[in-house]
Amino acid sequence: MDLREAIDTVEDRENWKEFLLTYSKEELAELILDRMIRDINFSRDIYCKLSKQGEDSDMVISAYEAAVKKETDKKVADIDYLELLSKKAMKSAESTEDLLEQLRLYVSVIVGLDSEVVSGAGYEEENEDVLFQVMNECGNQMLRRIGEKHGDLTADGLGAVYNFLKSESEKYDPLDGDNRIETAFKKLIMLAMGSNDAVSV
Repeated sequence: MDLREAIDTVEDRENWKEFLLTYSKEELAELILDRMIRDINFSRDIYCKLSKQGEDSDMVISAYEAAVKKETDKKVADIDYLELLSKKAMKSAESTEDLLEQLRLYVSVIVGLDSEVVSGAGYEEENEDVLFQVMNECGNQMLRRIGEKHGDLTADGLGAVYNFLKSESEKYDPLDGDNRIETAFKKLIMLAMGSNDAVSV
């Protein structure tokens, strides 16, 4: 087996894989943890790639909000990290078929990132537009999911989604004036009325 310091080819990768498989899980875990302690970017990459998929929505939202708060408490928030965290939460939304849970995850990202921008995230490097793009993506995903799933909702399910979006849209005061949650709420009402399943306002 010919191990090279840099992995430049498929053969290099396979050689390193074969070599690493000779070590125990514990030994490899220690090696990874040592690197995570020394390299924050590597640590963040590992977190985003290996943390559990399909977690309970409450757990995902709680972890997301806690991580965003840590960035808020910093003098300068890391925009790339916030984007990674947000994309992971959005991916969790894709792993569930429940419309309400999907919307809760998208809303948590929108509200969290808007709060970050209000706190000055991206101001110094003038890259806050990255966060607005993620918020817009969440808004578009909400509209898409509502369009796809509203017809499958029971009366109780429709009422739960209606109440959630109504409450969140009323609380949300977006910095850029674009209430993405309210837009989703209005689409839900429009579609529900069109299918004669509208909840009472």
